[in-house]
Formats: sequence, structure tokens, C-alpha cells
Amino acid sequence: MKLRLGLLGAQDSVRKMKEVAEEYSDRADFVYLPYKNKSETVRLVQENMDNVDVFVFSGKVPYNIATKNLDIPKPCLYVPHTGTCIYKVLWKIKEDGIPITGISFDTIEKREIEETLEELGIEMNQIYTNVYEGDIDYDELAEYHYDLWREGKTTAAVTCLFTTFAKLKKFGVPVYRATITKSLIRRTIDNAIYEGTGKRLKANQIAVLIADIDNFSKIIKNYVSEYEIQRLKIRLHEILLNYAQSVQGALFSFGGDEYLIFTTRGALEHITGGYKATPLLKSVKDNLEIELSCGIGFGKTAYEAEVNARIGLQYAKDRGGGCAFLVSDERHIMGPIGAENSLTYSICNNNRDILELSEKIGISSVYISKLRSIMNEIGENTINSKDMAYYLNITERSSRRILGLLCESGYADEVGEEKASNRGRPRKVYRLKL
Repeated sequence: MKLRLGLLGAQDSVRKMKEVAEEYSDRADFVYLPYKNKSETVRLVQENMDNVDVFVFSGKVPYNIATKNLDIPKPCLYVPHTGTCIYKVLWKIKEDGIPITGISFDTIEKREIEETLEELGIEMNQIYTNVYEGDIDYDELAEYHYDLWREGKTTAAVTCLFTTFAKLKKFGVPVYRATITKSLIRRTIDNAIYEGTGKRLKANQIAVLIADIDNFSKIIKNYVSEYEIQRLKIRLHEILLNYAQSVQGALFSFGGDEYLIFTTRGALEHITGGYKATPLLKSVKDNLEIELSCGIGFGKTAYEAEVNARIGLQYAKDRGGGCAFLVSDERHIMGPIGAENSLTYSICNNNRDILELSEKIGISSVYISKLRSIMNEIGENTINSKDMAYYLNITERSSRRILGLLCESGYADEVGEEKASNRGRPRKVYRLKL
């Protein structure tokens, strides 16, 4: 079955994307999703979430709107306004006899503009560009360009948005629209097919889930008879069987307290919402008032997947049970799945940089990998001992020891204090330099 690519963007951009897409009819099928206003982006993505394998947006604006407002479990790419796109608009400005002394841009990164001007041998006194991460109002963007032109700072405006282009035309501003080119569309579709194929291959990868009843020997002591124990096992088996059916897998029971489900990576990714929830653990806890530890493993073979699942199970047990950890075929671990302090890091580190840091600082490479993951997760590089202990699942005393080693080796600095509570002593705040 061929991949299905959803091409989404402004009407004129999608028409141009369609012309290029016809060249790929033997490799992919296409769903065309044009909009009149960028506010339609979220609705179009939602309506076609199950209908396409990859979303390709006509530019950064619809891409940002979609990815900021929706959790999209599909590869998402956008056609960049770079290279040939900038060449084309600058050539048109020069053709029209407008001096290229100061021009305002939007959407396009300043670095891209500077590199293009350098390659063309064009000198520009001042570059103004408005780059934004999320959505932006058409009128606000038009005012940005108009104010610069009215104040005499620019000779022309370059926008990527059709509505802003139309508004500036009415204002009498010399305005040009930076439109995506066929070469950029072609490159993006190639990348989309590559990513979509990789995603599909991963989705078909073998996955093994191992579920183990926590404290099973203690639990059975609370039951009066063997009949009650057997009823508990039957009810648990039914929940596990329903779960196996939902992931189109096969269920096997090994002993009294361990169960294996063989399925595919794609099925598990779907039922867990991209590994953000643990519906099996919740169902067992809600219905039977017992807890499971789970290990999920991926692999090229069933044996490799089971080995990785057992590593994940051990991490869940070491965590205290009642949780799930996932180990990929690249030996990256994720967990506890669904928890606020869930991290993704390598457990088999051959990264020379991390190994060298481990030796210099005197802590394990796994901790360094975890600390980098923490900084990425919280979006900053400052932390206190309590928060570090929470993420690493260690005592605060151990956390302070690690922070001390980081400071001694020059990979952390004490940058301040924050009050812990009304009565507690202030905690030191550290900036990590990993």
C-alpha cells in the first residue's frame, strides 16, 4: 500500500504542490487540503488525522499552528521559504527597479536572507525580519511592514502570506510575495516519503509487553481460598486478553504472576497515545485493585524485543512497581510512561562525549544522559537538588552529591537560592553546563 501524504496550505500554494505531486504518483497518494484562511488549519488536520500518513504544510505558518495546537502522531514537514524562494523574490524586486537598500521580510530567518544576499553579491543596509514561532495576525504583520515603509526605513516588503500581501497592496506598499518553488516542494516531498516509509517500517517492528503483578506473594495471602485466587487470575486474564485484542496481539501466561503480549510497535504507540498513557495498568488497578509493573521492548526479532522488555520491566520494579518503562531497539529507555517525570535516555552509551564527561565528573554515563534529558524536558538548564532527585528517582542527599561533583569539575555553577516553603531552608539553584 502506498503512503498517503496530506498537502495542506493556502489555496495557491496547494495548487503548486499538486503540480509537483503528480510526479510522485507511482510512489505515493496525495490528499489535497487547501484553506482560504490559516484558521482552518487545525480543523483540516483533525478531520484527516486517520486519512494520511504524513502531513506536508505549504509553509511555517500552518505548520506552527498545527503542531502548537495539536498532538499529531504523524510525521509533519513544511516547505521552507529558503534558497530559490528568496532568489526569485529578490530578482523580481531588482527587475522592477526598486533599490535593495532596506527590505522587510516575515517568516524567513535572517540568516537565510543574509546568506542569499552574500551569494548574490548584493549589499543591503538594513534587514528587517519578523519571525514568529506560533500563529500571528494578518493585520499585525501588515502593520509591521507598513510602519517600516512609512518611516522610510524600507523600500519594499516581502511576505509569505497571501492575506498580508493583499492588505499591503491596498496600503500602497511595494510588496512581493515569497512563494514556495517547485524545487523546494520536490525536496520536501522526497523527505516526507522517506520519513513516512521509516515510520511505517517502525510501526511494523516486533513489540513485546511483559506484565508482572506487583507483590503477588503478599496479595494471595489476603485470599481465604485457592478459588478466590483463581477468580482473581481469571479476571486479570480477561483484562489482559481484551488488551491483547485491542493491539491485535497474542497473550501468553508464564507462571502465576507474569504475562507476555506479542504485538507491533505501531499498535502499542496508538493505544498509548504515543507512549503518554498506560491504559492497561489503569484498567487493572481500577478493576482489580492490584498493580502491575510493565516492560515494553522493541526489536528486529522476537528475542531482541523480549530482552528489551525484560530490561524495561526491571526498571519498573526498581522504581517501586505500578509503572511501565519502554526500551527501544537502539537501547533508549523511556519512562515511567505517562508520568510527569518521564525521561528518555540511553542505557547503553557509546557516545564518546558522554563517556569523557562521565570520567571527568565521576558519575555514571547514564546519569549524564538523564541530566541532559531533564534539561530538554523542563526546557531550561537550572535546577535544585529536590527537582533533580525527583527526576532521577534518587534521594535528595544523592542529588546534592551529584551537584557537588558537577560544580567541582566545572560542569555546574551555583546561581542562587529559592525558598522551599514557609518554614523550610532556601534551596540552592544550580546551572548545569552539560
